[in-house]
Amino acid sequence: MKSRRFRDTKRPLCNLRGVAIALLFLVFICWMKAGPVCGADTVHVNISARVKWNTRPPEAANCARAHSNYSWSEGALDYYITGTMIRDDANSPTVSKKGQFFHPALRYKAQSMVTKYSYHERKMSCANPPIEDNRSGGGDITQSTKLSINLLSSMAQPFLKNLTPAQKQFAAQMQQQSMTVPDYYEFAAGGPGMGLHGKRIPGVTIGLQIKLPPSGAMDGARTWSAEAKKEPPSFKMGIYDVRQASGNKSLTPPEGGKKNVTYTVRWYIGKQPVVPPDAPPKIEDKDCEEMRKDITWLEATVKVWEDRALRNEIRNKYGDTAFGKYQETVEKTMGEQFPNPSTGKPEETVSLMETDPHCTGNCGPGENNPTIDVAINGQSVHLYEYDSTGKEIAHDGAAEKAVREGWQSKHGGRAGASKFDGCLEHEKAHVSDFVNKGYPETLDEFAEYELNGLRKQLEKRYKDLADMGC
Repeated sequence: MKSRRFRDTKRPLCNLRGVAIALLFLVFICWMKAGPVCGADTVHVNISARVKWNTRPPEAANCARAHSNYSWSEGALDYYITGTMIRDDANSPTVSKKGQFFHPALRYKAQSMVTKYSYHERKMSCANPPIEDNRSGGGDITQSTKLSINLLSSMAQPFLKNLTPAQKQFAAQMQQQSMTVPDYYEFAAGGPGMGLHGKRIPGVTIGLQIKLPPSGAMDGARTWSAEAKKEPPSFKMGIYDVRQASGNKSLTPPEGGKKNVTYTVRWYIGKQPVVPPDAPPKIEDKDCEEMRKDITWLEATVKVWEDRALRNEIRNKYGDTAFGKYQETVEKTMGEQFPNPSTGKPEETVSLMETDPHCTGNCGPGENNPTIDVAINGQSVHLYEYDSTGKEIAHDGAAEKAVREGWQSKHGGRAGASKFDGCLEHEKAHVSDFVNKGYPETLDEFAEYELNGLRKQLEKRYKDLADMGC
């Protein structure tokens, strides 16, 4: 870091020895407390944010039984900030007392800062086909970006030692302040508004107020869920972990409520440059898009299988063993929730993989020999075969390879493999239930078996989505 001459406008002929000591101490503190950034002439910024929402009301979970006026929104916004900031000595405060000087905050101003975003939304209704809105863009936010590194706690320490009686009051005030407010950094940026659905939507704003760690690293990530008060939800995001400086705020929007919108913010501020995207980012990488679509569908399917009112409706009409009618109704409900984007009509459910217990009704634990089957060229093929204890006794590796590669070709390399592995986890859960509990005897047991499989499938998809960095 370069030495800078601090000027006290009230005492132009200040004690040069005191200034030199203060400068040396500032260098020491920057090195000890904020080595990667503090005092650097230029810092590089890379921030990404994702907002994902689905405001579908619980009452509209089954449109066949819901009021036709129900409508909701689901979508995602991906937002990126990249650029450089330079140290702003002219606006970085210098404090002096009795010939002692310290620099409680280092401020930076944007030299060049740009945003890029991609936006996708579906306006959904129980009565009408979905309306899609896809767009991307960006802009210059150089004038609305600020960074401050606040070092009051560290800078106050040398002034609390060897004080004269006349300095004690000042020292006490400094000590109180340093004990209640830790060193921290603040970043704020605001982007231009966006025109959506014929109206102007306020732009994205991101605010950070983060305690400075001993390493001085200024990076991190945070994910939280909140309540969407409108459609689309608020794009104003804030993360605060210095409550004394933020007025006890922690997150904006606050965590909790209906949790129908999820915010994820990742940030890096440092000396090393980052490479911005060459072009506005696409809505999703194909693999990530496929993964999120599948996860949304699986999450909705779990809710339908958990719907006891629907289950009781089937039970009252058809009896407690009407498994086929129950599954048919669930599939019809899902088709209505996720209509064909082109026609708006319910999508037909297709079985991709299934478990055959080779036993129906009155088969207890250890009385069946399950197989996991797929269709290849119109023929049912056993991928895995098990004995009555659940031990694998046969595996068609060539068939599994062919099916996996087919799914990868159709759904994307990583997404297709994850889709296959997730379905396999689902069916293996059925195998375990069949051999350990026998064939289900009631609609409740039938739903329990299906939910066990779906949750295993979701667990696999969540893990793969995180591993892929989507």
